Amino acid sequence: MGQSPDSSSAPAQGAAPAEAKPRAPYAGPEDPLQVLLVGLWEDSLGVPQVGIRDNFFDLGGDSLLAADMLMEAEALLGVEISPDILLAGATIEQLAAALLAENRALGRPRVVEVQKGAPEGRFFYLHGDFNGGGFYCVNLARHMGPDQAFCTLPPHGLAGPLVPPTIEDMAADQLKALLEFQPHGPYRLGGHCNGALVAFEMARRLLQRGERVEALVLISPGLAALPTPVVNRAPVVDLSPLSLEHRRQALLEIYRQACIDYFPQPYPGRISLLYSATEAEADRPRYDWNRVTKDLEVRTVPGGHLTMLTKHIQELAVQVKACLQAPAV
Repeated sequence: MGQSPDSSSAPAQGAAPAEAKPRAPYAGPEDPLQVLLVGLWEDSLGVPQVGIRDNFFDLGGDSLLAADMLMEAEALLGVEISPDILLAGATIEQLAAALLAENRALGRPRVVEVQKGAPEGRFFYLHGDFNGGGFYCVNLARHMGPDQAFCTLPPHGLAGPLVPPTIEDMAADQLKALLEFQPHGPYRLGGHCNGALVAFEMARRLLQRGERVEALVLISPGLAALPTPVVNRAPVVDLSPLSLEHRRQALLEIYRQACIDYFPQPYPGRISLLYSATEAEADRPRYDWNRVTKDLEVRTVPGGHLTMLTKHIQELAVQVKACLQAPAV
């Protein structure tokens, strides 16, 4: 009796502080969005090697640090984030899932104008980030400069529940969206990973239609190493009945198989091929793109397959910009 309401919970003078909660077993980031959020949390909290299942507040975060971190995330991702989003889940895995759910709920168009710029130099980019939302494109466009018009074509599985089984089918469907947005060239196309293969196939089909492709920039293109074409007769996959985790695993398998089965046909124009330093050291690419075109330039970007899109995004933007400005021979 006579105690203040808070006195029972206050630590006695000189008492040892409460022990920090044990961290979850380390789980690394799996897509560019998670890589970006890991970097933000490490900088904000001063904690090394943050895993995607670590809790922001258990690592020492508070409301002020959370607000600052979310404001920086908004600037990098180009989206508005509610401060309440961490209340529903304070791990990177949960935050990324919530951001993707909001992104899908917006009903994004088939072609997204990330940056207006000058329309005559418009760059159509297939970010290939079917599980991470492609948020890194905002930063990539900004680093390419305000005059660079930058559009993305979201991959199948991110923009809708139906996923074609082959790179050829994906390219045919994406080409419809591209031609509806811009019926005639010249075109500048690019993509990362599986998106690079789809962009390549789209460019090849545009040339067959008599259109002009001024630039084709392939960043870390996915597997394309088979000596002979493979016909994938699997049906279109409907992801709508799947849970988030099952959806993620299904997409990984669909795109992995589509990339393995794809065999690039000859291309009568210039290809700019960009690989990360890690991939270059590992003796990639496994597919010899010199067999596809006689006009090939190869560049290296610092980092790895994912960190080139986050930590080294400025260097990547410089290289992509140079590829777009380089005259074809």
